[in-house]
Amino acid sequence: MKIKFIILITIFLLSSCSNKEQKPTIKSQYQKAYNKIIKKNYYESATEFEKLIDDYPFEELSIKGQIMAAYAYYMQDNYDKTIELINEFSLLYPSHQNIDYLLYLKAISFYEQIPESYRSQEIAKKSYSAFEKVIKRHPNSIYAKDSITKRNNSLESIASGIMNKAYFKSKNNNYIGAINDYLKIINNFSNSRQIEESYYRIAEIYTKIGVTSQANIFITTLNNKYPSSLWAKLSNKLTKI
Repeated sequence: MKIKFIILITIFLLSSCSNKEQKPTIKSQYQKAYNKIIKKNYYESATEFEKLIDDYPFEELSIKGQIMAAYAYYMQDNYDKTIELINEFSLLYPSHQNIDYLLYLKAISFYEQIPESYRSQEIAKKSYSAFEKVIKRHPNSIYAKDSITKRNNSLESIASGIMNKAYFKSKNNNYIGAINDYLKIINNFSNSRQIEESYYRIAEIYTKIGVTSQANIFITTLNNKYPSSLWAKLSNKLTKI
């Protein structure tokens, strides 16, 4: 589902022209492209805005048109083109008053492509980094709060991906590889929902290969840190195997 509400607030603000007198051809071309967005004809709108950008580079409405074009491509799920336009805009106008919106839109474009946890989570890493940029550069932006939520969700997706790789390695008796992956979650994803299970899975592996002293270390740590956890209760049964 598209994140329309916040985005559309910005879009309507952008639709208003400045009080300065504009060249009629620019204004009419901009309005034509904008009207297509209102009618949800995003493909033609993006095309019209790009034509405006080519015909009148660096004009005020052309600059607004770049933002609108990025939005129109986003609404088509053309994430690559959205990101491309935002990257170009960021290089040209890094201090633009709406740069926080564009950085947020870029992050959303990555976020909506995050796959299931059993697949590569490279896109989740890009999503995390993009939201982190919004938060650090624009902490007071209206997009900061949602960026924090989605940054954390992106981080959870990365941790889930590592967890799935660890499952696979353990299933195929690559115990060292699995333990290293679980440790990666414990050491680098302290707020992840995968933490408790990671402690359990390491203890489970050590129990399976007969290294009970190491298993007990992770069982004890799990019980101390998360005494009410289901995984803590399950870990106590490992000592009885």
